[in-house]
This record gives sequence, C-alpha cells and structure tokens, in this order.
Amino acid sequence: LLTSIAGSLPGWTTPDILTLTGVAGAGLFFIGCIASRSSSGFYLLAIFGLLLNWFGDSLDGSLARYREIERPRYGFFVDQFSDVVAHFFILFGLGFSTVMRLDIALMALLGSLLTMFYGHLRLQFARTWQVSHYGIGPTELRILIIGGLVLAMNDDIPMLTTVLGRFSLFDIV
Repeated sequence: LLTSIAGSLPGWTTPDILTLTGVAGAGLFFIGCIASRSSSGFYLLAIFGLLLNWFGDSLDGSLARYREIERPRYGFFVDQFSDVVAHFFILFGLGFSTVMRLDIALMALLGSLLTMFYGHLRLQFARTWQVSHYGIGPTELRILIIGGLVLAMNDDIPMLTTVLGRFSLFDIV
C-alpha cells in the first residue's frame, strides 16, 4: 500500500517534506487536544493531525526507497528525531486534554522513549530494527488513540475510581 501511494505522489514531494508533514500533524494533534478542553469537537482536529502524522511518518522512507534517493544515515537520523518530537506532541497533547492525566501521559512518554532506546541498542548489537512489539506498532497505536478520541467526542470515556485516584480508559490502556 505504501509503495503504491509513494508512486502516486507528485514529483515535488520529497521525503523531507513528508517528515515535516508528519511532525506538523503531531503538532495539530497537540493543538486539537488542548483546544478540546473548551469543546470536544476539537478532537476532530486532533484526529486529522494524527492521520497527517501517520501519512508523513509512514511515507517518508517509502518514498525515498521508491525513488531510490535514500540517504541511510541522514534519513535514519531525521526519522528518529522527528519521531521523538512527534511523541512529545502526541503524549503532551493527551496529557493536557480531558482524556488522560498528565502524569500518566508522561509515564507513557518515558515508556515510548525507553522502547526507542531499546530499538537503537538492538540495532547496534543484533543488527535488527524492530518497530512493533507484541504485534502492536505505531499504526495500531494511532488507531487506538483515534478510537478513544471518537469516544471522547461523545463523552463516552469510561472512568474508574480507585484509592489511587480517578483513571480514564486512556490512562489504563
């Protein structure tokens, strides 16, 4: 699917433009989540931003390979750095929204960064790059987040109250 999409993109589209598109999408997600505190309709902006993030993040490397313009060291560096920036936007956005507690979002960000760190160590020592863990990768996580935001637009986020505090479905998952 990604190869056919890459083949249909206009000639002026470059991997760097797609990387920037992905980061901009994460920024829109952040803005949509913050704005959702005033109206749950802003979750539509967040969802659009997450889809834009998926589009840019998934296609930048595919386009480079399709057009045979790969720059392995530069491309890997830019991709990894943009992923870290996007993770900050996405998880801080969730933490500042009404669907997730900030402390839980920061723990999720830490877990995300540790998973990325593990991936880099594995690449150095085992010469393998692993994106998905236990069958769940970035695309599946985006789908889960979008599903949760659709619930949030309808004020249907289940809440659980415990002795440790009140937790939303986002906090638990």
